[in-house]
Amino acid sequence: MESNDYKSKIEELRNRLYSRKTKVNKIRKNIGLKQEEYDLKSDWGSLPSDILRNGETSNISNMTQTKKTPTLNKVFVVAIIFLLFSVAFAYISFKGGGNNISSDNIEIGLSGPVSIGAGEILSLEIDVLNKNSVNLETADLLVEYPDGSRSAVDIKTPLKRQRESLQIIKSGEKKTIVVKSILFGEEGDKETIKVGIEYRVPNSNAIFYKETIYEIEINSSPVSLSVSSPKETNSGQEVEFKIDIKSNSEKEIDNLLLQAEFPFGFKPSKSTPDASFADNLWSLDLKPLEKKTIYIKGTIIGQDEEKRVFRFNLGVKKENDEKSIEVNFISYLEQILIKKSFISLNAVVGGDSSASDYVTNAGDTIRVDISWNNNLNTNVNNGILKVKLIGDILDKKSITSTNGFYNSADNTISWDKRNNSEFGSIESGKGGTTSFSFKSLGSINNILKKAPEINMEITMSGSRFESETGVSSDVNTVLARKIIISSNVAVNSRATYFSGKLINSGSLPPKVGSETTYTIILSVSNSLNDVADGKISMTLPPYIRWMGVSTPSEEKISFNPVGGEIEWAIGDLYRGVGYSKEAREIQFQVAFIPSLSHVGSEQVLVDNITFVGMDTFTDSEIKVPSRQLTTNLKTDQKYKVDNGIVAQ
Repeated sequence: MESNDYKSKIEELRNRLYSRKTKVNKIRKNIGLKQEEYDLKSDWGSLPSDILRNGETSNISNMTQTKKTPTLNKVFVVAIIFLLFSVAFAYISFKGGGNNISSDNIEIGLSGPVSIGAGEILSLEIDVLNKNSVNLETADLLVEYPDGSRSAVDIKTPLKRQRESLQIIKSGEKKTIVVKSILFGEEGDKETIKVGIEYRVPNSNAIFYKETIYEIEINSSPVSLSVSSPKETNSGQEVEFKIDIKSNSEKEIDNLLLQAEFPFGFKPSKSTPDASFADNLWSLDLKPLEKKTIYIKGTIIGQDEEKRVFRFNLGVKKENDEKSIEVNFISYLEQILIKKSFISLNAVVGGDSSASDYVTNAGDTIRVDISWNNNLNTNVNNGILKVKLIGDILDKKSITSTNGFYNSADNTISWDKRNNSEFGSIESGKGGTTSFSFKSLGSINNILKKAPEINMEITMSGSRFESETGVSSDVNTVLARKIIISSNVAVNSRATYFSGKLINSGSLPPKVGSETTYTIILSVSNSLNDVADGKISMTLPPYIRWMGVSTPSEEKISFNPVGGEIEWAIGDLYRGVGYSKEAREIQFQVAFIPSLSHVGSEQVLVDNITFVGMDTFTDSEIKVPSRQLTTNLKTDQKYKVDNGIVAQ
């Protein structure tokens, strides 16, 4: 009976638990709890008989509560203790004395000079003493030298690191080794050499290292450098630098590099000997005690009382960059003060008043306007203005001037009081202007073997009278300008049907709906200067098809269907191509299928043909357009007049 009631209560509870209609009563808040104390036993005691299974007894009263520690925790604690013991043992072994091993028990002694001349052989004695109780095995001595060091055996060989085998250094043993090198640097520089020993200890694969430092001062340079130049000059005048380089070494010094750093406003015009790179780098080799001299000329522009500083560096060039200095021996600063000219001169060439080289084309007329002004507080008497034109490319017959006299014997134009009265006496603060013009030779064949430049030397001179001293003195101002001739690049373009290396097909004249192919021939020539990065670009109209056929195969031509662009990558176009050498040429094929809208007229085959390149002498861009090509094949031998008009 009780069993049935118990089961029915369980069934009722299950139905309430899984029923969706069962309402859950909200839990009341703030339920008051009463604190009660319970007497908890430390053993199981006797269990009520009603919770024991049938036949079981309560014979577990003697079971007591026992706390157990996991095995993993025990292992972890043991590992930590072992690690701490190992660290302490290692520290004591390497830092302690007695029979233990320590890097502090290795002494590296260095014996050498405190200073040395750059370029001289440094002999460094190195002692390695092992004070450990065990041997040092597979020991190597490592020496690291400062930048620019060279081998004492061959001064041309760079020396960065050196490794010497010491093999086994027994306990208490001292080994001595001598290393030699050649150091470079500026006088007063302090150089650092790192000396270390790399070794192993018995029963260990670990590599240990100890290092010490050796410092030495450079007390002299292997070369001397001196620079001579005027301490002051007038703006626009030419100045000259004399640079003396002398070897102080008993050995040959190779791979030297002199670098000149020019200030703003200075433009070098000539150097003897010529610069090795650009216009400011000279590569040198000096024999023992040899002296070499370099001369640099140029024009300096600036305002009154401005100072211009020139810097000259001399050292050993980098192993992998012959245009850079790795170790600098000497830096020399030379300062020039710019003074206002007694007589100021200015030349405007072709409308350009700057001091830059004026770029023009062969055969063009060049107009030069010269102005002058007396900056003295006294008159300048018997003034003479003279212009000398220098250059094989000058067309002497083209020279004309305003009131000036041209002497063809020495290519000079001069003005004085005989042809211009104002030169008799130029008052303080006063001046004047004059002009002349000339051409370069226009015939390409006449100038191919000539330097494409014309130099102008403009001189204004006279005399002044010092009232205080009663003495007359000469005054003069010099101005230089250069005209450089740009190369003449010519592009010859034509379309053919019968001529050329490619075979064409289709009807002439072209007919609606029928395809006709054409050969496009481009040739390019170049006169005076080498041209770099040359290319010819052009476009095809939408109705013209690129055939992908060209000759010769070594010429690089590409087609981009987006926009119909064609590019012929010419590259370097050397001087004389098309004149003294064969012209560069390419031929390629296009196809034309006319539509009704084309009937009765000639149609464009190739448009926007343009050459672009860089003149390496004038450092200016050359851009040459060429005519568009149409179905009018007038340059083709068998072409008839009406063959270019589209028929239906």
